[in-house]
Amino acid sequence: SVRPVRIILARVAIGVAELLAGMIGENGPEGKRTRIEAARLLGILPDEFDPLLVQLLADGEADVVREAIRSVGKLQKRRLVPELLNRLADRQLITDITEVLTRFGNSIVGGAPATCCDPCKHWHAIGG
Repeated sequence: SVRPVRIILARVAIGVAELLAGMIGENGPEGKRTRIEAARLLGILPDEFDPLLVQLLADGEADVVREAIRSVGKLQKRRLVPELLNRLADRQLITDITEVLTRFGNSIVGGAPATCCDPCKHWHAIGG
């Protein structure tokens, strides 16, 4: 029957989400490696963990955010473009962000909210 399989898969997904949330919750520089690994894993797991990826995009460690940005690119997560644009002020991440946005191509232009795409706002954020 399909129902028991779905129940098992749902329980596995919950377990994975809890494991990843624990990894992401490891604070400070000592937890940095664990958070980087969680961000990397999110790029290869099924596309079901947006809230965790958003949390990693807001991390205070550039290396963690960089890996989360790569996962956004691997998963082609257009709905997370506003979070990427919000990180453009961080000079350490500009190259990573622009690389991922370039790979999205024109697919992000029509779907991006007008409030996140004010070119003047982001141009000033990066020193333009």
